[in-house]
Amino acid sequence: MSMSEVARLRQQIASEYTAAARALYGYASVTRHEFIEARMTMLDTCHQKLIYLLGEREATKVLVETIEQVDDKEARQKKIPEVC
Repeated sequence: MSMSEVARLRQQIASEYTAAARALYGYASVTRHEFIEARMTMLDTCHQKLIYLLGEREATKVLVETIEQVDDKEARQKKIPEVC
């Protein structure tokens, strides 16, 4: 198993998920649906590669953990600091 390949796929998953989420919640666009669909297709491709490298259970775990990390990071960035 190539850990560098797994790390690369995790980064690609994070990038694709972030792009899809921003398209979903960002400004409306005529091609928004197609853009999000393309990002989700790439997420599936990454997941399939992880399955090949790690097996289905571990690959799904990596996918979910990566998406959760992106969501946590986005939530922290949007948090408004408390004013004393």
